[in-house]
Amino acid sequence: MHQKAHRADDGFTLLEMLIVLGILALAGTVAMPLVNRPVDDATLTATARKLANEMRLARASAIRDNAERTLTIDLARRSFWVDGVTGASPIAQGIAVDLVTLQRERLSARQGRLRFFVDGSATGGNVVLKAGRQVVSVDLDWMTGHASVTRGR
Repeated sequence: MHQKAHRADDGFTLLEMLIVLGILALAGTVAMPLVNRPVDDATLTATARKLANEMRLARASAIRDNAERTLTIDLARRSFWVDGVTGASPIAQGIAVDLVTLQRERLSARQGRLRFFVDGSATGGNVVLKAGRQVVSVDLDWMTGHASVTRGR
């Protein structure tokens, strides 16, 4: 009759299993906020840069075609576009948008425009994008029509 000899290192003890499970739970607790962030810095910055590029495109198009161009920002649909030139670009959920433009360029409480003229100038204004504590501003100079992106305003 064969008897199997049991050695002390034949398996895991209950204490060892509980320690491993505790470490996994702790790692999950630390990692979940990193995975579930609503809007990260890269998304906010990318949206601001895309908006500034659309402003530059509208200005260039106005000069090239000798016709006024407008960039429309629709907060209800969470998008922006250059009328007659580009399709709508989305604004990610979790990004709050504040548009400052001339009163006559306000189409509604949730929609407004920035206008670009054939001489390269514009109506001016700015768009502030916020996500949590992060703030990025896209400023449009009225005299030159140039768009610039600044952080932390």
